[in-house]
Amino acid sequence: MKILIAGGGIGGLACAALLKQRGFSPLLIEQAPEFKTIGYAIGLWEGGQNVLEQLGVLEKFVEKSHPVPRGGVADAHGNSIFDINFAEILIGHRVSANIRRSDLHALLLEAAEGVDMRLGITIKDILQNKDSVTVELNDGSRDTFDLLIAADGMHSRIREKVFGPRTLEYYGWAVYVAWIDGRNAAHPDIFPDKSQYYLRRDQGVLMIPLGDNTYVAGFLVRRKAGLSEQPGARLVHIKTLFKGFCPVVEEAIMCIDESKGIFLDDLCHVKIREWYRGRVVLLGDSRHGVPPHTGLGASLALQDALVLAEELAKHTPILETFARYAARRTPNVHYIQFVSKIFFHLIFIHGRILTFLREVILPHIPKKLFLRFLIKKLVEMPV
Repeated sequence: MKILIAGGGIGGLACAALLKQRGFSPLLIEQAPEFKTIGYAIGLWEGGQNVLEQLGVLEKFVEKSHPVPRGGVADAHGNSIFDINFAEILIGHRVSANIRRSDLHALLLEAAEGVDMRLGITIKDILQNKDSVTVELNDGSRDTFDLLIAADGMHSRIREKVFGPRTLEYYGWAVYVAWIDGRNAAHPDIFPDKSQYYLRRDQGVLMIPLGDNTYVAGFLVRRKAGLSEQPGARLVHIKTLFKGFCPVVEEAIMCIDESKGIFLDDLCHVKIREWYRGRVVLLGDSRHGVPPHTGLGASLALQDALVLAEELAKHTPILETFARYAARRTPNVHYIQFVSKIFFHLIFIHGRILTFLREVILPHIPKKLFLRFLIKKLVEMPV
């Protein structure tokens, strides 16, 4: 069976490695000319870590990652609104752990060693019939495959070509993402050793710990999607927009490592019902990308890769295989999308009155009920 995987990110590499384990010889193409040290932090819940275990790289993941058994929400002055201990309810389960994206990518490259990979390659055109899919590549070559796995991310060009445009729904919020080197802080002990939100009306800051007093911070602001902004102006805008937050946030802004760049993107999610069309099947963010506030995107992509590899290994007709893949993944994905929307609307509130109500109501939500409903069910759902 000839399999083409488009996208050398987390989902694409994992799928290639899992298919190789099962005796397939996929071809993976990636638009980047080389695999560089890119990206920021990734959180993996138990489902994602279980896939790494199957790939034989879980031990190395544990060595390189930073477990985060707690999370919290505070107001703009640093006063705690809500604090949760994941370990209390996840007895017998692995807690979430954060890792640098580049480190996770390296582990997956190791697992996929021996897979045929071509870098700097993109798909220009796709032609399908009932038995195959033919692709024209940017290097002028053309080849025919039994199936095409689209793992090319939230802004998937393949999804747009096959399923049509307008598959993204924007939230009206944007996020600046930056590295925080807390070792250079005037008061390094000020930073929390947990995933922590700091919120005020129409703005929020998320601190994600990676160990050694290093953090990734997301600075969220309500604004219209599609506004352009020069990279060199982003630090100035962060300092202006987030002035007056609590000392933790002010210290974090002072410790932004601008040399590593500041990423800016509009928050959105993929809005599509189908998993496949013809011989093209979606995987990871290309099918169900959600905003990063839940930290679930990578775990979902890894689980997609595992299920698709398992179903392909049964060697049944392709459309039957795709249908079983979709049936297995849909309940899990729909639940996580539901959780994501609840969390988003609970945390990112517009308006003075709703902001006040959030800070009054949130502290009184029973934490065990919250954890059991949103977290425990999530990690116990079958893949």
